[in-house]
Amino acid sequence: MNAIELFAGAGGAALGLHRAGFRHLACVEVAPDACATLRAAGFPAHEVDVREYEGAPVPMLWASPPCQPYSQAGKRRAQDDSRNLWPDTLRIIDRVNPTWFVMENVRGLTYHRKGCKPLFPADRCAGCYLERVILPELRARFPHVWHGVLNAADYGTPQHRRRLF
Repeated sequence: MNAIELFAGAGGAALGLHRAGFRHLACVEVAPDACATLRAAGFPAHEVDVREYEGAPVPMLWASPPCQPYSQAGKRRAQDDSRNLWPDTLRIIDRVNPTWFVMENVRGLTYHRKGCKPLFPADRCAGCYLERVILPELRARFPHVWHGVLNAADYGTPQHRRRLF
């Protein structure tokens, strides 16, 4: 099955997708060194900012948007962070119309800010942004949407790395 990967980095997910039988049409990444690594590994690196990427119809779309807007190590400004590239990811979903979409990010995207209430602005709380913006937009486009936190150690890696899928 053909796939496009957004925010490809140096190819960790690309390698896993390749081993699972996917054929990359594009690995979209803005960092030149990461693109050089992708190319050296045989992946079709497209050195372009996702905000400028158009894409083409594809059955599988993978995205690993920047995690800083939601990370516990950061200020967790969610939608208010200029590195929040969810809107561009959604634009590309609409453009490429995938049958399958997978996104991974930090589990901090599931956490609510202290004092968060049901009417708390979604742009100030990562958990609210997930629940009131990201998931409803996915549910409007796909018949089945699942999300949960998985630990890479449960799948044979030598480290505990909990990520939201």
